Amino acid sequence: MSQMSEFIKLNGRTARKAANDPKDTWFILFYNKQSGVPDMVLAAFKTLAAKIKGAVKVGAIECPGTEGFCKENGVDQRGPHKVKLYSVETRKRGGDIVTETDSKALA
Repeated sequence: MSQMSEFIKLNGRTARKAANDPKDTWFILFYNKQSGVPDMVLAAFKTLAAKIKGAVKVGAIECPGTEGFCKENGVDQRGPHKVKLYSVETRKRGGDIVTETDSKALA
């Protein structure tokens, strides 16, 4: 996991570990940079991470290259960006979709 101020860039292995983490709550942004996720979306997610530091962990995974994890979580790598919440309660359902939108609305 690569950590940038409390924002964690995830790969397939670390994202799977985060989604199944029994003690921490995670917001995970699923995105495809090639389909137009602007840097401002990632910057907004990093700001969120800094603001909720300690309460919830925040990470992001770029779906091309990690298709297995994205597919397991119902994320089409060509579809809209999704933010999913993984907590003790939602983990049993594979996480809850917090937002499913295009880049402009996420920023």
